[in-house]
Amino acid sequence: MTEHMIPFTDDVLKQMMTRVLDELLAHGLLEFEQYEEGYDQAGDQFQAGDQFMELLRAQGLVDEHNNLPMGRCLLLPSRDGDLSLLLVTPCPADQYDTNLRRKPSPVRFERNSCGEIILPGQWFPGKVEELANNPALGEEPRLAALRLSRVARVEDIVLPAEMQTLAISVSNPDGTTTVLEALPGGYILTMTGAG
Repeated sequence: MTEHMIPFTDDVLKQMMTRVLDELLAHGLLEFEQYEEGYDQAGDQFQAGDQFMELLRAQGLVDEHNNLPMGRCLLLPSRDGDLSLLLVTPCPADQYDTNLRRKPSPVRFERNSCGEIILPGQWFPGKVEELANNPALGEEPRLAALRLSRVARVEDIVLPAEMQTLAISVSNPDGTTTVLEALPGGYILTMTGAG
């Protein structure tokens, strides 16, 4: 069984944010024009960064300190009734077991015998409910998300064994450090037939 947990570094963060921006552009949520000849790359990157942060603020994903907390998702435009979430920031494994005891470090996702990552069935509706509680979203998407989060019966989500995950070190109040395995930003999870 091969597991691909890589350290979360500044370079990894840049790659992840580039992938998030690419997905937002591909889904028409951001418009970014590059001039074919002699464009100001630094200026264009700055413009894209401003548009990106405006979109995240409009979606209620930025906290009061202008930070992007872990586990933030963005609802992508619907295609044929599917519900797709773009992971904007790393989504860590749950630090607690089913008995609400803190798991020892490193905190990893559950895996099956083939090494595939298993996200519990309640994970996707939980993320959708976070969207439903987001006052920055319009009323229609919030009500649809709330309805889905309350009635959806979702099987466990199985992700490929070869999927790279991130190793994120977080400080605990007692001065120790916990390593959390996290799904990288830029990854899209889709629930077919939602709506």
